[in-house]
Amino acid sequence: AIVREETPRLVVFTTSTTALINDMEIARRIKEESPAVITATFGAHIKGAPEQTLKEFAQLDVAIYGDQEYVVRELARNGFNLCDTKGICYRSGDSIIRNELHPPVVNLDEYGIAAHDMIDPELYHDPFAKRRPLTITYGQIGCINKCTYCMSTLYGGFRFRTVTHFMEELKLIAKLGFREVFFIDCGFTNNLKWANALMDSMIENSLGLTWWCLSRADHLDEQIMKKMKAAGCHSIGVGVENANAEVIKNIKKRVDTERVLDVVRTAHRIGMRVLLYFQFGLPGETKDTMRETLNFALKSKADLVTFGIAVPVPGTGFYDYIRDNNLFITRDWNMFDPTLPPVYSYNNLSSHEIFEFSRKAYKKFYMRPSFIVKRFTSQRSLHEIKNNFENFVNFIGRFFMSKKNKNRATT
Repeated sequence: AIVREETPRLVVFTTSTTALINDMEIARRIKEESPAVITATFGAHIKGAPEQTLKEFAQLDVAIYGDQEYVVRELARNGFNLCDTKGICYRSGDSIIRNELHPPVVNLDEYGIAAHDMIDPELYHDPFAKRRPLTITYGQIGCINKCTYCMSTLYGGFRFRTVTHFMEELKLIAKLGFREVFFIDCGFTNNLKWANALMDSMIENSLGLTWWCLSRADHLDEQIMKKMKAAGCHSIGVGVENANAEVIKNIKKRVDTERVLDVVRTAHRIGMRVLLYFQFGLPGETKDTMRETLNFALKSKADLVTFGIAVPVPGTGFYDYIRDNNLFITRDWNMFDPTLPPVYSYNNLSSHEIFEFSRKAYKKFYMRPSFIVKRFTSQRSLHEIKNNFENFVNFIGRFFMSKKNKNRATT
């Protein structure tokens, strides 16, 4: 209806490996409504497989493998001239053309500030949020580490906005009435000088925002966490992925599990919460390493954990490993989902076994009486009570009531 009413020249949207099929169906319907419109998409999947995506989906005109902000700005400036726009692959008749990449944009300030005033305040929900309404933003692109499974490796070098520019956005967010922010940077404290300067400014300006973020255990200590709390941070998400040293080495994670335990203890001592991320199915995984990871998660005393299925995203080292070793059992993009059975099997560990252990791990962690009692006695607001109740109902529905995921398990 919007395309029919506004007759745009370009429709651009984000996508992911999991959402690719559904998003391309929308693109098909857009082209049916207005054949002249240029359909363009971006995201980690597109960065890793731009030509392949164009070959698979005739309804897509442009695959953005550069910075989407740069590309869309240039398209608007040059009258949507595809051949003169760097950082894209595009369709020209029966040919697919890949333009050269644009120069790296080091100063991210030039992209401006996101239009938070156009966001529905009720849009975002988060089980770790303390307050509503919630919005999301970021100050950095990329990561200091190069984990083989991670999509951040597809986003070029580590770059960040200036503190002054980022503070302008946070002031706008507070002015618009948002009370909570989730910083989606790969690692909020990856650049400690930048993080300290930002938090000093947040404390000085007293914006009244609460927030949580992601970080690496090796870039967290008591001093920085105390400043984070003073600046409004209440929770930190830390990637562990696996507790086995060999698996960690295989994925180039560079995580010290003892340091992770220390981060959780320190956070609790100063009144902050920690979410630990784990995933099953990475190279070197066995039944024993999965049990080792679950035992570590239970030992950690983390406030929340995730036990996802490792998804091989095109362009990452993990995807190349699965492909080169002929381990794929399906190439259905709908199945590339961390909540579904993995799209690969190992000689000593099947897709079905990985999936079932993930379900077992969730039940084992979250159905402990000690966890349930602590979770519900620590509630401090009506928002937390409602949030926890909804999450618990969803958990019961997913792991005890629904047969959908079980039926899709691949042996």
